[in-house]
Amino acid sequence: MKIYHKFRDFCNANKGVFEFLALILLIISLIPLNSINLKAAGTFFENVLLVITYNIKIPVYVILILLILAFIYFRRTKSKYKTSKRQNINFDFLVGTWKNEWITNSKKASEICKITPDGRYFTNNIHYFDIKDLKVDASTGKITFSKVSILPNDNRVLYNELNIVNNSRLEGKENDIKISYTKIN
Repeated sequence: MKIYHKFRDFCNANKGVFEFLALILLIISLIPLNSINLKAAGTFFENVLLVITYNIKIPVYVILILLILAFIYFRRTKSKYKTSKRQNINFDFLVGTWKNEWITNSKKASEICKITPDGRYFTNNIHYFDIKDLKVDASTGKITFSKVSILPNDNRVLYNELNIVNNSRLEGKENDIKISYTKIN
């Protein structure tokens, strides 16, 4: 099972490579090398010229498969390098004062919190949480982190998965509770 997971991770990390390889193999398989008379005494370029100028009859379904594979490959490649407005977000944009709003038991609640550059989370000038495992994925516009309580007898860990609306607004969930952060300054 470990080998399967390693192979799956390899495939996910190399998206588009397999489509490109399949496209190349399909093109190569169209060339009937056994029916081309490659001269042993000829140069490499003469042999390549013989292959290129050979009259290949390609069935329509093969051309359609080639077009579909090329479309998939170039679409994935394009989206991989596509720039987004969200990629211009500075990593430490989380630092500052935020208004935190959430709904629990059909009641709307809010608090003003301050996040420091070292990841400390303050409410009412009291250090309640440390922010751990901060991850910003600018390509998808998502930010994830955990708020770990530092208070005695409080072992809460609040997992945040938020969408970046803009540099001053985050929306998402905190332990399955809908939450939003709006930057005050």
